[in-house]
Amino acid sequence: MAFGFAIKKLREDAKISVGKLTGKIGVSAARWRKWEEKDFDPRDEDKRKIEEFFGKKLIEIEKMESIEEFLKVPHHGGVEDDMNESSSAETLNAIARERIAIDREREAVDRERKALQDDKAFLQELLRSSFALALVNLKTIRARQEAAGETVLAALARLEGKPERSLVEAADTRMSQIEEEWSKRDSVAAPGK
Repeated sequence: MAFGFAIKKLREDAKISVGKLTGKIGVSAARWRKWEEKDFDPRDEDKRKIEEFFGKKLIEIEKMESIEEFLKVPHHGGVEDDMNESSSAETLNAIARERIAIDREREAVDRERKALQDDKAFLQELLRSSFALALVNLKTIRARQEAAGETVLAALARLEGKPERSLVEAADTRMSQIEEEWSKRDSVAAPGK
């Protein structure tokens, strides 16, 4: 990690202002901001001040990636106590914020789960109603076919001058004859296979 990014991350994680930190180290706030924002390397004398304060070489500071490592660094001049007190309160605040964030995420997940359940119920109802509608349509079609058949049958009966019942019986007789012919064909064709 670059030096500027490392010291900015550590400072922000510790929730220490630039002014407070630079006052303890003994460098100007403007210079510190240049290191953080533009990743400028400190001058040799500033490097020594930073290394003394943190108790580590700059190369080690660049490798620190967490506030826990920052807080383990021995500070000088009573700063450690100030930082531990403020960091404890800040840690508790951070934990509280994290819990709030987790609760919000949980609520969002619950809302999403509820929405999915509502969608599922809606789709199931839609399918049920679609099946019911399809069944009604089939019954309607069958009723129309029967009505059309009756209409045709009545028209044929009038044209031929015969009662409808005799036409139905004649149609049933012819259907029986056709079925017999097909069954004879099947029985003749089956042994030759």
